[in-house]
Amino acid sequence: MTSRLYLRPLHHIFSGLPALKLSKSLIMYPQSRFATSSSKPASTFAVPVTETKLFSDFVESSVDSYNSSRDVVDSEMAHLLSSHKLLLFMEGSVDSPKSLCAANIVKIFTLLQVLDFHTVDVLSNREVFGFLCSKLGEPARNVLFKDGSPFAGHDELLALFKSGKLLEALGVSRPYSSATHKQFRKQLPVATF
Repeated sequence: MTSRLYLRPLHHIFSGLPALKLSKSLIMYPQSRFATSSSKPASTFAVPVTETKLFSDFVESSVDSYNSSRDVVDSEMAHLLSSHKLLLFMEGSVDSPKSLCAANIVKIFTLLQVLDFHTVDVLSNREVFGFLCSKLGEPARNVLFKDGSPFAGHDELLALFKSGKLLEALGVSRPYSSATHKQFRKQLPVATF
């Protein structure tokens, strides 16, 4: 038995699209971000998260939540900051990062085998995010604290990683030990990204 593939004409798919204008360099769609006409401003499809009203409302409500329970949150955060040498405030968790920046930090730490750090999800607890915004004076989301004080954000960690000085700056030594079998000494641990 042979199967037949029925192909529908494609003109019904493109019937609602605006007519294309040809240019020497590219095809321009009217009223899109690709249009280069100086008479009409180019609209943008994507706006950075930090510039949206939803994010500013989230920051405002987080700071209000933090201010309403400041004593409790401050004591908990002081305990966390004093009991962990490296404390990463991040979007999501190590197993499930919620942004590309958070995922990059997890990849960097996995690649360098930085094991002794603790994470706090800033998106799941408004009071913690409000604490972070109040402490730093800006709505930062992926920040590493070292010895109880802010150390670096994503961009600074990435710059230190690219220069090869991140382990030295963190005060962490290479985890290669004599307990690791010599065949696996330079292998990365199993991790999901």
